[in-house]
Amino acid sequence: MTLSKQLLIYGVTRLFYLTPLANLESILSRGILSRHAAAQLAHEDISDQDVQNRRGNLHSYVPLYFAANTPMLYVCANQYSEIVLLQISPDVANIEKVCFADGNAAASATYIGNDPEKLAKFKWRIIFSPRGYSWGDWKRIKSAELLVPNVCPPAHIQGVYYQPKPESIREKLQKILDNSPHSREIFLKPDLTPQGI
Repeated sequence: MTLSKQLLIYGVTRLFYLTPLANLESILSRGILSRHAAAQLAHEDISDQDVQNRRGNLHSYVPLYFAANTPMLYVCANQYSEIVLLQISPDVANIEKVCFADGNAAASATYIGNDPEKLAKFKWRIIFSPRGYSWGDWKRIKSAELLVPNVCPPAHIQGVYYQPKPESIREKLQKILDNSPHSREIFLKPDLTPQGI
C-alpha cells in the first residue's frame, strides 16, 4: 500500500505549505524547494530563525503540514497580509525517501522516521482539531509534518488559500497563476485566517 493511501486511513486528504506571496511565482515554476535547495535563490523567508537553527539536516527536506491551522500560521497571518497557504496533494507522500514527524520536527520529543506503523500513534485528533489546546505539548503536535526530500514538485500543488485583504491580493494571485508554466487548474480561495481554513 502506498504511503498516501496509508495516510488516508488517518484522514490525511491534503497537506499544507505556508509561504509569502512573493515566493509563489518561483514555487509554481520550480516547486517548493528545501531550505538547502532554495539557499541560492532570492526568496522571502518568514520562518522562525531559532526554530530553523534546531532543524539541522532537516533543511534538505520540504516540510509540509498535516493541519491547516498550525501555530506558524497563527503567528504569520497576524504579522503579514500577503501570505498564502498552499494545498498539496497527498500523493507527494509517495516520493522516495519521504519521512514524517509526529510534531514539530525541531522538537526533541518528536518522532521522525518512515515506519508507516508509527502513524497509528500520531495524535490525529489534536492535529486536525479546529481549535488549540491549553496543555503544553499541543503546539508541537499541531505542527506534525511530512518531510519531502529536496523538492515538492509543482504538479502536486492543488490550490492557494489567501487572506481576502488587501483586496488587491486576488488580482496578484490570478496574474501569477495565469503566467504559470503549468496549464493545470489551481483553485483560489479567500478562506485564510490566522485560525486556518
